[in-house]
Amino acid sequence: MPDTKITLPILADWLNKDERPANTLKLDQLFGFLFAICCTPGKLKHSDWLPAVFSDQLQLVKETDYIDAIIEVQQYISRDIDDFMVALPKTCKLTEPFESNFTENALHQWCKGFELGLTLTEHFWDESKEQARPQSFWMMLSFFSNLHNAQQITARFQNGALPIEAVTRHIYSEFSKLMQDYADLAKKYRQESQTARINITSTAAKNSAGIPIMNNSNPGQDASQLIQQAWATDDPVEKVQLAHQALEQDTDNINALMLLAQWEAANSGERRDLLKRAVEGCERVLGDEFFTKNKGRFWLIRETRTFMEALTNLASSYALLNDFDNAISCYERAISLNPADNQFNRYPLSNCYIQSKQYDKARQLAQQFQHDNGAFFLFDQALISFIESADDKSSKHLKKQALAHNKYVPKLLSGKIKMPKRMPERLSSGDKDEAVLYAAQNTQLWRSVPGSIPWLMKK
Repeated sequence: MPDTKITLPILADWLNKDERPANTLKLDQLFGFLFAICCTPGKLKHSDWLPAVFSDQLQLVKETDYIDAIIEVQQYISRDIDDFMVALPKTCKLTEPFESNFTENALHQWCKGFELGLTLTEHFWDESKEQARPQSFWMMLSFFSNLHNAQQITARFQNGALPIEAVTRHIYSEFSKLMQDYADLAKKYRQESQTARINITSTAAKNSAGIPIMNNSNPGQDASQLIQQAWATDDPVEKVQLAHQALEQDTDNINALMLLAQWEAANSGERRDLLKRAVEGCERVLGDEFFTKNKGRFWLIRETRTFMEALTNLASSYALLNDFDNAISCYERAISLNPADNQFNRYPLSNCYIQSKQYDKARQLAQQFQHDNGAFFLFDQALISFIESADDKSSKHLKKQALAHNKYVPKLLSGKIKMPKRMPERLSSGDKDEAVLYAAQNTQLWRSVPGSIPWLMKK
């Protein structure tokens, strides 16, 4: 890394601090992420990828010197690519036991970061994918991201003739060469002119969400300014008035509809109707082709971020009305559009599955996000086992796992610890804040199952 007042150890320590937004990338993840960012046929601005380093919470980060240091790391990696000096960081080594290479070491973290960067940049390959065929590189460079991924690649490698340990050693020995070849491929297909991110605009005017208006209304700048004023004011009455004024100019203004759902709706039914109108308006504007083409990366497209928020809020409204079928449909759709599930829709979806007695689907969801070892899935799975099998051996085992992870959940569910007046803004796995967030979403569910809370508290 070039000379800088913030050295790599200092940057690594800063990225690891609890004050950083939850899911902020650690240093080894950052290296893999930035390598993927630098290896695209298109060009990205810093504002395109920096938010992903902090799990889309860049606005919470005030230490600009460290952000400058991250940009400097990206530039350093880019120069290494141009100078044909690509290599894995020295920290990324094979370790023992064998499984640690797929769960916890620096090599695993680099591959997880690369996967995130690929999710953000894969669409740059759309026009050249058939000719360039970068998929084999993606597969190899994410080899250590998880054991299941490695097993799938091993099964294809030389027709499955080699054991996974041998394939692992071989891919590791070739890893830096694979990185250089992939970087060279990206340079070959890189366009001279800057390639835009996914473009869903047309010649029509755009509303305040950045989405084109396909009707006869023309909001111009006024609707956008009205919405900005509405968000800025602390007066709820003024918020509502400004939102209505914006809707007069732009009947599909998704931000205005969401504001009214939050500040004017008299009940859950009215809130649901406003959010449904917002979602359906976006669907008309974007069109079926856009959804088909961009399924899987919706959260990463800035223009669709507000749509994803509206869809999740609509799902929540359905759930409050005990309309679990529609709630499940919305949550499932949100996850299909964004499989990384940055919005954590998997948690209320699990709740809805249990509420509607779809226990197998709840298990499948937990398996889909098996990397998530937090309180939500652990306690949900224990509850399902209790519902189906009472206090049998399997239920006791799942309860033990859940309690070992977070000891505060039973006390909050039972009322022995009172819920705080304000919800925590962030959590760390296993702490009281995580338990508060779990209890806020699931206390009613547990109390609807006779005997479940006493069973959870029984040693």
